[in-house]
Amino acid sequence: PNPATQLLHIDNLKEATSYRIVNMVGGTVIQGVLSQGNNEIRLEAIPAGVYMLQLTDATGQREVVRVVKE
Repeated sequence: PNPATQLLHIDNLKEATSYRIVNMVGGTVIQGVLSQGNNEIRLEAIPAGVYMLQLTDATGQREVVRVVKE
């Protein structure tokens, strides 16, 4: 769900995908790798606010989505 509180769940992953959550000035807050069995990002450690989620697949294609953390 967006806005998210504690956990962000990413659907439709077909292959390993790296992620970065960045703040509004471009600083990396959290980063890691997602896969079909590991497709959740824990958000407990970051303060409430608006962030950008950058997903990058193995071919280098990137998708950017706005995430609101309550």
